[in-house]
Amino acid sequence: MQKTNITIIWQGKTLPFDDVKYVEAQPSFIIFDDKNMHRHTFSGVLYHIESYYDDESLPSDAIQ
Repeated sequence: MQKTNITIIWQGKTLPFDDVKYVEAQPSFIIFDDKNMHRHTFSGVLYHIESYYDDESLPSDAIQ
């Protein structure tokens, strides 16, 4: 299963969000639902999106 984590840098603080379910990212904003299904919208912030597969659920066409 694919996992997605997002880190937001807002007002000098680092805000990690793990196991994000939905992401809409544009250069000026990011919208996402966290693991508790709370929707977050940030505008004008730095963000980092990390997506990966856990070892048990790699797709058959994954490069290893």
